[in-house]
Amino acid sequence: MLLRSQCRQQANPVCHLCIGKGGSKVREAIFKYLETFLTELGPERAQKYCSNVVHICLFAFKREDSNPAKAATFLPLHCILEWHLRVPNEKTAIELAKAYQNAYQRVKSITGTVKGDILQTLGHLLEARPQVTESCSDNSSLNL
Repeated sequence: MLLRSQCRQQANPVCHLCIGKGGSKVREAIFKYLETFLTELGPERAQKYCSNVVHICLFAFKREDSNPAKAATFLPLHCILEWHLRVPNEKTAIELAKAYQNAYQRVKSITGTVKGDILQTLGHLLEARPQVTESCSDNSSLNL
């Protein structure tokens, strides 16, 4: 992440919103808005944004410290997965499943709400892409 002084030097006026603990409420609100935006667009019109949104949600989940903001990253993701579009592709689905499985098993600071969101996401991924189970772990199954 960039410091505020680096943001100004790089002429990026927005990224200072994404820095520090004070920005967690802003990031949470952004993901709630993104879910509303996708819902309003509908599956057909939103499909062109879905791949980018999935990557952004995963990126934010991995880097977020605040549990409420971390939970908010699942809102647009669940919206996309519930539409049963062919997004994410197989490679991205495997990446998502591995990242969320790893967080579920190893990150001690996540709350029950976030763990529930992880399980729901893994369920959606397995519905959409059953082959995720084969590639997700050494034992050919999700180890939760």
